[in-house]
Amino acid sequence: MKNLLLCLLLVFFCASCEVETAKFESTHPLPEAVTLGQRSLTDSLSNSNNPYDYCGQLFLELHQAYFVGVRDSLALDALVLAVERVSEESAGFTAIKPRVYQAPLPERVRYFVTSKDSCLTTVLDGSGLSEAAASSFNAFVLEYLSLCASSADYPSIYSFVYHYEATVLGDLRFNAFDQKVLLISSSVARYSAAAKKKRPKKNTDPAWEFLICGIYGSLEGAASSPAEAVTLALAAAIAENQ
Repeated sequence: MKNLLLCLLLVFFCASCEVETAKFESTHPLPEAVTLGQRSLTDSLSNSNNPYDYCGQLFLELHQAYFVGVRDSLALDALVLAVERVSEESAGFTAIKPRVYQAPLPERVRYFVTSKDSCLTTVLDGSGLSEAAASSFNAFVLEYLSLCASSADYPSIYSFVYHYEATVLGDLRFNAFDQKVLLISSSVARYSAAAKKKRPKKNTDPAWEFLICGIYGSLEGAASSPAEAVTLALAAAIAENQ
């Protein structure tokens, strides 16, 4: 009798476990967009300490999506429209797009591309950053450019950007606005460097070479919103590489 009662209790317990397991799996499904390969790529490029890391991720995602539909060079106005179309089709972008949003302006993209060797100071002066933050980012960009132009592998560049982001997060001279702009821009820089090192030959693959104009775009756009940083960076990066 005791054995029979024990068996009944065991059956009831196992059935309860199966119900609870099924309930957990149905209410906490794995997102369809997440695959092992995508997670591995993201993990290798990301910095979870940077609260704006998603900007760099979205930047890279939209760039890849852009070249699925656009293979040829476009006039600047058409390029900007194509960037906006791709962005609006992205759930990640629409999730962060604010009610007040400025699409990339072709004249700003043109300025970045035609003045890319001399406009860093101008962009920094107009960014709204504090003097300390502007000086910090200027030094960051110069060192970043040097590393990207050298034979340094991506882990070395990642380490440099990672430590810069840690400095930004810990520097008491930087206010919340400074941190937002610097960390959005460094996130874009980190993902751009990965693309450059993975696809070093220009115009042989949709993944780009190093693109300083993308950093200019992210720096200027970040003053308004992460969404504007991503699309202005993307438009400038693609225009520079055409």
